[in-house]
Amino acid sequence: MSEQLTVCIAGCGGMGAIHAEGYNELDEKVRLIFRSASQARADEFAEKYGGEGFADYSKAIAEADIVDICATHDQHMPMACEAFAAGKHVIMEKPISRTVAEADRIIEAADKAGTKLMVCENTAFHTHVLEIDQAIARGDIGKPILIEMSSMNLWSGLKKGDSWRSDYAKTGGGVLIDLGSHYIYLARRWCRNPESVFARFSHVSLEQEGEDTAVVMMNDRDGLTATIRVSWGAPAGPELPWIAVYGTEGTLVSRNDGLFLNTGGGKVKLEQTMLCDGQFMPLWWEGIRIGVRTFVECVRKDEAVPSAVNGETAREVMELIKAAERSAKDGVAVRM
Repeated sequence: MSEQLTVCIAGCGGMGAIHAEGYNELDEKVRLIFRSASQARADEFAEKYGGEGFADYSKAIAEADIVDICATHDQHMPMACEAFAAGKHVIMEKPISRTVAEADRIIEAADKAGTKLMVCENTAFHTHVLEIDQAIARGDIGKPILIEMSSMNLWSGLKKGDSWRSDYAKTGGGVLIDLGSHYIYLARRWCRNPESVFARFSHVSLEQEGEDTAVVMMNDRDGLTATIRVSWGAPAGPELPWIAVYGTEGTLVSRNDGLFLNTGGGKVKLEQTMLCDGQFMPLWWEGIRIGVRTFVECVRKDEAVPSAVNGETAREVMELIKAAERSAKDGVAVRM
């Protein structure tokens, strides 16, 4: 595809800004247009990142080849379905939707349109994650037996009325469907054959309608267990996030100061090897920019979206999130 692509970024918040940066880093530039319910906000983004601002979504997507949805979760399904009906390619921020049923409608609309769908899960492009994939494949830690992931934060801005994230109707959940979806995605990436999900939710620190803290355990049929701890209501937590993958012969540890392979221990001298010196959080944000650039290349070359970030994978993540919600509500493990 030689003609310049036009990308409509629908949603002029923090994610919209990072996506715009990703497009502006492309060697082959795209034309950007911005849609916000506030014309002033759309114009502000257009001035800052280059392009044109719209308040009318239908008019904005009419001029676009790609629609990039960075709006609230409740807008993902209607915006995506309208874009697909107009024959557009769609990339969206995670999660794909608020429910599995909404995910199904998005995927069906994409299939009917014959255009591309990508859910921009930035951890799929995170250097630590890619290095962990390779280390496991090389057998650096033997057989993986346990994964631990934790991100415990205090988000004081999540007060009722102050943030859309405090509104269950907009989010479809609490911390798990939002921050936690990244780690559910990684659990699914490494636990390839999930058997059951068990979860406990807490709601003690914030005014948001959904849970502010979630603990999830996922078992797969090959004997691997993943545990996830995420919170927006934990004050003075340790320096996080972090990921640890324990195996029969070693452990992979992803921290903010790099990715390390630990071997030995016990009666054997502990050996630590740095596999990546990149800091976790800068690479986290870079993963978003890589994602949008990847999608543009898929459209330009008419290539399939990578399976790690296609609609079907995003739907599987949503299934696991909803299984965790049922487990937390009923107090029992949910079999997959």
